Amino acid sequence: MYQTIIEQQAYATARSGIGGDVFAPRDTRQCLRRLSYDPYAAGNGRQMVPRTFVERLPRDMADIASLAERQKTFITLMLPIVLRANEIMSLQRSMIRAESDPLMLEQAMRQYDACDLEQLDRRFDVVPPSLLLAIAAAATDWGRERTAHDLMALAPDSLASPANLPPSAVQALGGARRSHYRDLLSPMLDVIHGINTYRDGAALRRERSRQRRSRRFDGYRLALLLDGGHLKRSPFVRRVLYAMEGGALTRLDHAKLEAPVAVVH
Repeated sequence: MYQTIIEQQAYATARSGIGGDVFAPRDTRQCLRRLSYDPYAAGNGRQMVPRTFVERLPRDMADIASLAERQKTFITLMLPIVLRANEIMSLQRSMIRAESDPLMLEQAMRQYDACDLEQLDRRFDVVPPSLLLAIAAAATDWGRERTAHDLMALAPDSLASPANLPPSAVQALGGARRSHYRDLLSPMLDVIHGINTYRDGAALRRERSRQRRSRRFDGYRLALLLDGGHLKRSPFVRRVLYAMEGGALTRLDHAKLEAPVAVVH
C-alpha cells in the first residue's frame, strides 16, 4: 500500500511514488531527520506532509522522558500514516461509486453483503486525523508501549475491525482481527474500518453524516460520541479526549500529504 512503481523504458527509468517511501527506523533521531517537517505547520496549510512512512515506531520512543517531546515525535511519525490510510479509504470509496464501471460496483456489493450504496459508502469513509491520532496515542501512551519489533495494535478490539473482511465475516468470527501486522498502515486501516462499522455508533454515524455534508472535520466531537453520547465515559475514551486536548490534535485535521511524484532518470 506504500506503492512505488519502477518502469524500465528504452532511454530512461521512471519511478512513480504512488504511495510514498517506507523505511524501517533505527531510532527517533533518524526518523525526525528523514521526515523533517512540522506537523502543526502542515495543519495550518503552510507545509505539506511528506510521503515518507515508518514501518513501526522506533524502540527508543519509550526512552523519551519529556511527554511534550514524545507527543511531538509521535505525531510527526504517525500523521503521514494517518493521512495515507484516509487517502486509501477515499480512493476505494471513489472506485465503488464510479458509475463508469458497473462490474466493479457489482463485485463490491456482492463482497459486502449486498448492502445499498449508502451503507457501502459509509464503510469506506475517511476519519478526521485528530481522532485517529488520539486513538493511537491513547492505546500506546504516545508510543511508549508496544514498540518492540512486533508491530503494535493501535486501538482496542471494539474500535478495530479487519479492513480486508466484510462485516458479516467479522461478526461470524466474533470480532476477528489480525494477529500480526506488517507495518503501521495495516492497523490504521483496521481502526478506520472499525469506526466505520461500529455496532453501537448510531450517534457517531449521524454526526459523521453531518460532517460529511458540511465537509468540515471535527474529531473532538466524534470522540465525544465513541461511547454512544453518554455522559459517563469509559476510561479509554477519556484517554482519547485527553490525548486530543493535550496534543492539540484538532489543529492537524486540515493537513495534507504531498502529491505523488514521478521521477524519470
